[in-house]
Amino acid sequence: MRLGSVPRLRLPVIDLRRVPRTAAGLVRTASRPHLVAATACLAVAALYILPSSVFADRNGNGALLLHAAPEIAHSLGDTPPSDPPVYGCESVKTEAGTDAPTLWFVLASFPPAADPYVRKVRFGLRYDETALEILESGFTLADAVLEYGWPSSGSFARTSYMVPHEESFFQVAWFYGGSIDGREGVFEFDTDRGAWFDSDDSSAPVARFGALGFGQPGDAPCNPGACCIEAEPYCSFVAEERCLELGGLFLGVDVPCGRSGCEPGLCCYGLDCELTRKVECIERGGEFVAADPAPGAPCESYCVQPIEKMSWGQIRSIFRTADEDDEGSRER
Repeated sequence: MRLGSVPRLRLPVIDLRRVPRTAAGLVRTASRPHLVAATACLAVAALYILPSSVFADRNGNGALLLHAAPEIAHSLGDTPPSDPPVYGCESVKTEAGTDAPTLWFVLASFPPAADPYVRKVRFGLRYDETALEILESGFTLADAVLEYGWPSSGSFARTSYMVPHEESFFQVAWFYGGSIDGREGVFEFDTDRGAWFDSDDSSAPVARFGALGFGQPGDAPCNPGACCIEAEPYCSFVAEERCLELGGLFLGVDVPCGRSGCEPGLCCYGLDCELTRKVECIERGGEFVAADPAPGAPCESYCVQPIEKMSWGQIRSIFRTADEDDEGSRER
């Protein structure tokens, strides 16, 4: 069995009443330092046995945003403040002017109910280098491994933190630049290559991406939630506006995909059935019975006639009525 596949660590419970007298004596007389050492060993073992998905889930549904801060004065060679210039996705400024270079930031954002544990952030940028330029850049309280040519369009960076980020909103990097000769353009993340929030031993893909426009609107995907879509993975954690653009069904702000019920399957209404999403099946009063039904299988293979609860008196009444009908037909 793979260590990463063990879902839960179960420790044995020792009942001293069932232990032989000599062994029980050893347990009772064990010194406190030995017990502390044993407990510490079990705790360390649990960290190795717990599946990596536990940590990956903590970094799930996160976003990378771009925020313009023209109000912060900056000259080449300056080091911007390490604290985020804003707090919360709703305050992010996604559009800047084309008249002068601007200081702007990469910010990490997680839903309010999240419990992130971010040791590394990996991302790349994409932009039109004939319209936009980056004059200077840096990373906030982090070491960075950079691809050759960074921060040119298409290049990639990986930041590492000595102390992991466990807050839901923090600053990742800063940039100084903007429009070339008043031209319009957009800085955005390189979603073709992807981006990730890493813990010590697992990775979670960035779920949402912002964009920063110079002379045109950018985007900050705030207030996300589960959006049911037609294709796998059947759920996307996006804002309601983006969900509608995808032709999806938005289930609500902060509703996680993991419990969304977006997966399609067979829904029974008595002996009738249809293929639909689990969440829609339940809303219509049906019973979701199979996430992956056999192709062409009749409804009777999965759906059963609902049992009607009746008292003994009701049952006798039915048979009494049937007997009376039989006697009447014989007399005629």
